[in-house]
Amino acid sequence: MLVSSFFNKELNSLTFYKNINVHVIEDNLEWLYTRMFDRESLYSNDTIDFLTYLLLLNFTQQAGLANEDFYALSKSYSEKYFELINTEDVNVELKLKCQRLNYLIQLHLDKSKAQFQGAAFLDDNVYFYPWDIETIEGGLIVVESRDTVRYNNEVVDYLSQENMMFTQVDQCNGKLLFNSCYSQYTAFVDFKAEESEIRKDDKCLFMFFYRGLLSKVTSEGDVLIGENKIGYLGESNKPWRFRVFENSLFVFDWFEFGSCVIFDLEAGLTRRYTFEEMWIPHDVVRKNDNYYFLDKQQGMIFIYDLDFRFVNSLLTFGYDKGQLCDPIGIKKNGEALVVSSWLSGVINSVHV
Repeated sequence: MLVSSFFNKELNSLTFYKNINVHVIEDNLEWLYTRMFDRESLYSNDTIDFLTYLLLLNFTQQAGLANEDFYALSKSYSEKYFELINTEDVNVELKLKCQRLNYLIQLHLDKSKAQFQGAAFLDDNVYFYPWDIETIEGGLIVVESRDTVRYNNEVVDYLSQENMMFTQVDQCNGKLLFNSCYSQYTAFVDFKAEESEIRKDDKCLFMFFYRGLLSKVTSEGDVLIGENKIGYLGESNKPWRFRVFENSLFVFDWFEFGSCVIFDLEAGLTRRYTFEEMWIPHDVVRKNDNYYFLDKQQGMIFIYDLDFRFVNSLLTFGYDKGQLCDPIGIKKNGEALVVSSWLSGVINSVHV
């Protein structure tokens, strides 16, 4: 197979390549040795394809770049991907190429990192692009991207394939609360009692309990505790993940690179935090005196204290245990954390 044929076969794929068999590709690579990496046209197809070939075939020495240079490139392509998320579909090829190149660079950089030993696969299943996860007594809940909710890997019929398109699940007031960033449906479920209630609110983005009151974020960005508006989230773009810890509501969106909104439910105040270490924060969980964030782009957990001072980072990018591939959901499970990866479909259990 020609290099060009191999590349075109996966033109817009977000698949990253592991242990690729170079022998299946014909040795027509002379052009690689006659050109240099062009910093002046970072986002041209020629430059992106050149770097992609080098990384796929492990010819990175041809670029003449140190790991620090690759890290800076990865951040640049992540920023471009973030920018293109908010544009029309005409840019889909460049968007996906930037993301694929970022993933390949992450794989390259992580070769030199020590593997985290306190992680294992939670189970043997590979889920279909899992949006979110939750652990309850005696079971695992997985919300999949094909409008499916699974309980211990069995499809929950009344929550699945009904165009409710749930993207999030949380434990609230002894029940499971399902929300969706794609529809106006909310479901309250008690699996033990075999009880459920499904609601639809056309003006609701996210529903949650706060101090015993059913509360919500409206489609206009207002925050209501019970029936009372207490504040406004501020400017945002495509908010899709919401988490509540004590008096803090975390909102992840596509408005500003490296940031998320943290709304003070007690004071009714909004602040957008921009993090130096993370590029596209995707989710968070609080455990003891730290917050554990997921970074979509770097495939890592970033740890901050309660004042958002950086503490440490864990895990690496990839498919194996202790590796994350587009991490998207994180929850506590006893003393461990469970983390789902969008692209690999596996769930890691991480002891921290």
